[in-house]
Amino acid sequence: MNNTELAFLIGRIAYGVNFFAHGLVRLPKIDTFSAWMQGEFINTMIPNILIYPFAFTLTIVEFMVGITLIIGFKTKTSLVITMVILAMLMFGSSMQENWKTVGVQMVYVVFNYLILLHFTQTKYSIDYLIQKAK
Repeated sequence: MNNTELAFLIGRIAYGVNFFAHGLVRLPKIDTFSAWMQGEFINTMIPNILIYPFAFTLTIVEFMVGITLIIGFKTKTSLVITMVILAMLMFGSSMQENWKTVGVQMVYVVFNYLILLHFTQTKYSIDYLIQKAK
């Protein structure tokens, strides 16, 4: 395993753990989390009716995409999904004028970009095993 492959593997797994953990801790309290998020956006331009279903879906998608990144299955698709999630979260944070959080989310975007940039290094993954079997 060369350094680029190792860096990609560790980065992919760490990123996956982050998303997995976000979803995992919210799943048992998904209703509470979704209701809390509604309250957080009450004074924004985003219609309140959109917040609860978004928060509910976000929890499930974070959990699932975390798993797929950890095991390296549908990695490219998972990275695209995380970028879409981040764009939506950044939009929401901007509507709250929460610029500090937007800055943190931009760090995630850069990390996601770097992993996606080195996607060809996905040798240690289910994706690679599937491609090799073809």
